[in-house]
Amino acid sequence: MAGTYFVAVGEPVTLDVPGSVRRSMPVRHFTLASIEGRDALLRAGRPVGPVTLGAPVVMTVGRAEMTVEGTVMASSPPDGLALRLAATLDRRFYPRVPIVVEIELEQIDGSDTPIRAVTVDLSEGGALVRCSDPFPPGGRAFVGIPGPWGSPVMAIGQVVSCAIAPGEHLYRMRLEFTSLGDEQRRHLHDWLAETQTAGTTLT
Repeated sequence: MAGTYFVAVGEPVTLDVPGSVRRSMPVRHFTLASIEGRDALLRAGRPVGPVTLGAPVVMTVGRAEMTVEGTVMASSPPDGLALRLAATLDRRFYPRVPIVVEIELEQIDGSDTPIRAVTVDLSEGGALVRCSDPFPPGGRAFVGIPGPWGSPVMAIGQVVSCAIAPGEHLYRMRLEFTSLGDEQRRHLHDWLAETQTAGTTLT
């Protein structure tokens, strides 16, 4: 069932986060202290350090190594981290806005070096991008989207399709955002709404 997670309190948890977050929050190993609905509390047994609210995470739980996506909600001193587990987004409910903006993609379980891509269209549910490096369909990446709000909006995107565009030497890749924090979604929603109103297609 979508959005249902069979995990137990006390299980070991390993977090994967974008490289930009990893530098300030190097702690990766936790224990699941509590879970209620989509809200999980992790304990590290040592100070976690600064956290980036709204940052996307991939949580690998237990010996079975089940993975669950989510976003950072808050720190819980002295050694805790509060997460909101992801709800599946449906791209059909989000209008795609034609907009050209350079974004960063960092393959999960792959290279830590981000690659650059340029959007063709963008929505709260995903993006169509042009890039020189292909990602396998079904693969996942941390996505960083710059905008007028300061820090980039960060999400987790799953590759729906990736193929060489006709007449081009670049790949066209469709991403579905599978994890996007509430505040991050609001920033993206407001920016895209303003872009549509202004009729702007280039930023």
